[in-house]
Amino acid sequence: GYYYQALYGLFLILDGEENTRVFIESLDDIVFEETGSPLELLQLKHRAKQASLSNSSVDLWKSIRVWCSNYIQGKINLNEVTLVLVTTATAAPDSIARLLKSGNDRQPKLAYEKMIEIAQSSKNSQLQLAFKDFLDIDEEHRMRLVNHINILDNSPDIFDISTHIKKKIEFAVRREHLPGLFERLLGWWFNKVII
Repeated sequence: GYYYQALYGLFLILDGEENTRVFIESLDDIVFEETGSPLELLQLKHRAKQASLSNSSVDLWKSIRVWCSNYIQGKINLNEVTLVLVTTATAAPDSIARLLKSGNDRQPKLAYEKMIEIAQSSKNSQLQLAFKDFLDIDEEHRMRLVNHINILDNSPDIFDISTHIKKKIEFAVRREHLPGLFERLLGWWFNKVII
């Protein structure tokens, strides 16, 4: 999981703004920040096999709990931050996750209603703390939190992300030197991430 976070962070910064700072395992799995304020918090969920992101998904609700906790502790401003769940799983049809994907089908109000229903009725013992944290937030801020959630499903897995990184840097060297550049870049990056 940590290796995936680091690789995905590298992939994102190769595509990002020059002045944006990236943090791995700080407020979230990956955090993008400008001028000291978190702009984007990413939860990464990697599944070894094809999985579905349902309304009672542990991955979905544990991500929501992290974001609720950050809000309750005053670490994020819901007017300024985007909350992203990046997952290799697929958002199930008619699911909360599907309703929170970017695009024309996005329906955060309906997702919110489904989330309230699940949080109030589910007996899943693994998720009771997530449900509690979600319901403990007042309605206005809870709705604002949901409005800022974006689901990126079917994301590249740990094997595919390396290919995507190589595509970002292939313009910099001749084809035969790409593997060497990629390995040196990974070495430099992991040194930065670990320290």
